[in-house]
Amino acid sequence: MVVNGSKNGVLRNLANGAFWQGPPNELSVRYPMLMSNRDFRADLEREILRSDRNDLPLTLIIMDVLERSTRRHQGMREREWLISALEARARNTDALGWYRDQRGLRIGLILFNTNPEQARCMIESIREGFRETAPSLNGNGKSHYEVSFELYAHPGELAGRPAA
Repeated sequence: MVVNGSKNGVLRNLANGAFWQGPPNELSVRYPMLMSNRDFRADLEREILRSDRNDLPLTLIIMDVLERSTRRHQGMREREWLISALEARARNTDALGWYRDQRGLRIGLILFNTNPEQARCMIESIREGFRETAPSLNGNGKSHYEVSFELYAHPGELAGRPAA
Protein backbone atom coordinates (compact mmCIF):
# COMPACT_ATOMS: atom_id res chain seq x y z
CA MET A 1 0.00 0.00 0.00
CA VAL A 2 1.43 3.40 -0.93
CA VAL A 3 0.13 6.36 0.99
CA ASN A 4 0.75 10.01 0.28
CA GLY A 5 2.48 11.48 3.31
CA SER A 6 1.60 15.17 3.43
CA LYS A 7 2.93 17.47 6.18
CA ASN A 8 0.00 16.64 8.44
CA GLY A 9 -0.63 13.25 6.90
CA VAL A 10 -0.17 9.59 7.50
CA LEU A 11 3.53 9.53 8.38
CA ARG A 12 3.07 12.14 11.09
CA ASN A 13 0.13 10.15 12.48
CA LEU A 14 2.24 6.99 12.40
CA ALA A 15 5.06 8.74 14.24
CA ASN A 16 2.75 10.08 16.92
CA GLY A 17 0.97 6.81 17.71
CA ALA A 18 0.69 6.16 21.43
CA PHE A 19 0.84 2.39 21.46
CA TRP A 20 2.95 -0.10 23.38
CA GLN A 21 6.34 1.29 24.41
CA GLY A 22 8.55 -1.53 25.74
CA PRO A 23 10.77 -4.13 24.12
CA PRO A 24 8.77 -6.81 22.30
CA ASN A 25 10.45 -10.05 23.36
CA GLU A 26 13.73 -11.95 23.30
CA LEU A 27 14.41 -10.64 19.80
CA SER A 28 15.20 -7.24 21.35
CA VAL A 29 18.18 -8.83 23.07
CA ARG A 30 19.19 -10.86 20.04
CA TYR A 31 18.84 -7.91 17.64
CA PRO A 32 19.74 -4.75 19.61
CA MET A 33 19.95 -2.67 16.43
CA LEU A 34 16.14 -2.63 16.31
CA MET A 35 14.91 0.45 18.13
CA SER A 36 12.06 0.18 20.59
CA ASN A 37 8.65 1.30 19.36
CA ARG A 38 8.99 4.60 21.26
CA ASP A 39 12.49 5.32 19.91
CA PHE A 40 11.48 4.32 16.38
CA ARG A 41 8.49 6.68 16.39
CA ALA A 42 10.64 9.52 17.77
CA ASP A 43 13.19 8.90 15.02
CA LEU A 44 10.40 8.89 12.42
CA GLU A 45 9.22 12.28 13.65
CA ARG A 46 12.80 13.66 13.43
CA GLU A 47 13.20 12.27 9.91
CA ILE A 48 9.91 13.84 8.81
CA LEU A 49 11.17 17.23 10.03
CA ARG A 50 14.52 16.67 8.30
CA SER A 51 12.70 15.71 5.09
CA ASP A 52 10.68 18.93 5.25
CA ARG A 53 13.73 21.07 6.05
CA ASN A 54 15.87 19.62 3.23
CA ASP A 55 13.06 19.06 0.73
CA LEU A 56 14.11 15.42 0.30
CA PRO A 57 11.94 12.31 0.14
CA LEU A 58 11.38 9.95 3.04
CA THR A 59 9.95 6.45 2.80
CA LEU A 60 8.71 4.23 5.60
CA ILE A 61 8.30 0.50 5.10
CA ILE A 62 6.34 -1.49 7.68
CA MET A 63 6.61 -5.24 7.29
CA ASP A 64 6.03 -8.61 8.88
CA VAL A 65 5.92 -12.30 8.14
CA LEU A 66 2.42 -13.72 7.67
CA GLU A 67 1.21 -17.30 7.57
CA ARG A 68 -0.19 -17.77 4.05
CA SER A 69 -3.48 -19.50 4.83
CA THR A 70 -4.56 -17.41 7.83
CA ARG A 71 -2.74 -14.10 7.08
CA ARG A 72 -1.83 -14.01 10.78
CA HIS A 73 1.48 -12.73 12.15
CA GLN A 74 3.52 -15.86 12.84
CA GLY A 75 6.83 -17.52 12.22
CA MET A 76 9.57 -16.58 14.71
CA ARG A 77 12.33 -18.09 12.55
CA GLU A 78 10.92 -16.30 9.54
CA ARG A 79 10.80 -13.00 11.43
CA GLU A 80 14.44 -13.51 12.41
CA TRP A 81 15.24 -14.15 8.74
CA LEU A 82 13.51 -10.88 7.83
CA ILE A 83 15.49 -8.93 10.44
CA SER A 84 18.76 -10.40 9.15
CA ALA A 85 17.80 -9.59 5.55
CA LEU A 86 17.01 -6.00 6.51
CA GLU A 87 20.29 -5.63 8.37
CA ALA A 88 22.15 -6.82 5.28
CA ARG A 89 20.34 -4.40 2.95
CA ALA A 90 19.96 -1.32 5.16
CA ARG A 91 22.33 1.62 4.88
CA ASN A 92 23.98 3.18 7.92
CA THR A 93 21.58 6.12 7.59
CA ASP A 94 18.46 3.91 7.62
CA ALA A 95 16.58 3.29 10.85
CA LEU A 96 15.27 -0.15 11.77
CA GLY A 97 12.88 -0.67 14.67
CA TRP A 98 9.81 -2.25 16.18
CA TYR A 99 6.53 -0.72 15.10
CA ARG A 100 3.37 -1.47 17.09
CA ASP A 101 -0.14 -0.40 16.19
CA GLN A 102 -3.64 -1.84 16.30
CA ARG A 103 -2.53 -4.63 13.95
CA GLY A 104 0.21 -5.84 16.27
CA LEU A 105 3.96 -5.76 16.47
CA ARG A 106 5.77 -5.39 13.16
CA ILE A 107 9.12 -4.19 11.86
CA GLY A 108 9.65 -0.69 10.46
CA LEU A 109 12.39 0.70 8.24
CA ILE A 110 12.87 4.46 7.71
CA LEU A 111 14.64 5.28 4.43
CA PHE A 112 15.74 8.92 4.29
CA ASN A 113 16.33 10.45 0.86
CA THR A 114 14.67 7.44 -0.74
CA ASN A 115 11.70 7.65 -3.05
CA PRO A 116 8.99 4.94 -3.28
CA GLU A 117 10.46 3.42 -6.44
CA GLN A 118 13.83 2.92 -4.74
CA ALA A 119 12.06 1.42 -1.72
CA ARG A 120 10.15 -0.97 -4.00
CA CYS A 121 13.50 -2.29 -5.27
CA MET A 122 14.47 -3.16 -1.71
CA ILE A 123 11.08 -4.79 -1.11
CA GLU A 124 11.40 -6.94 -4.22
CA SER A 125 14.93 -7.95 -3.23
CA ILE A 126 13.66 -9.07 0.18
CA ARG A 127 10.69 -10.92 -1.32
CA GLU A 128 12.96 -12.72 -3.78
CA GLY A 129 15.41 -13.69 -1.05
CA PHE A 130 12.59 -14.92 1.17
CA ARG A 131 11.17 -17.10 -1.60
CA GLU A 132 14.60 -18.63 -2.17
CA THR A 133 15.80 -19.10 1.40
CA ALA A 134 12.81 -18.98 3.78
CA PRO A 135 13.37 -21.30 6.74
CA SER A 136 9.97 -23.07 6.63
CA LEU A 137 9.81 -24.59 3.19
CA ASN A 138 7.29 -27.37 2.69
CA GLY A 139 7.86 -30.45 0.54
CA ASN A 140 6.99 -28.52 -2.63
CA GLY A 141 9.75 -25.99 -2.02
CA LYS A 142 7.23 -23.29 -1.05
CA SER A 143 7.11 -21.50 2.26
CA HIS A 144 4.04 -21.49 4.48
CA TYR A 145 4.86 -17.83 5.13
CA GLU A 146 5.15 -14.63 3.14
CA VAL A 147 6.52 -11.18 3.85
CA SER A 148 3.92 -8.40 3.92
CA PHE A 149 4.86 -4.77 3.24
CA GLU A 150 3.21 -1.38 3.65
CA LEU A 151 4.92 1.57 2.01
CA TYR A 152 4.44 5.20 3.07
CA ALA A 153 6.11 8.23 1.47
CA HIS A 154 6.68 11.83 2.50
CA PRO A 155 6.21 14.54 1.18
CA GLY A 156 3.99 15.20 -1.77
CA GLU A 157 2.10 13.22 -4.30
CA LEU A 158 3.06 9.71 -5.34
CA ALA A 159 2.68 8.00 -8.66
CA GLY A 160 2.58 4.27 -9.23
CA ARG A 161 0.99 1.18 -7.81
CA PRO A 162 0.94 0.01 -4.20
CA ALA A 163 4.01 -1.88 -3.03
CA ALA A 164 2.05 -4.71 -1.45
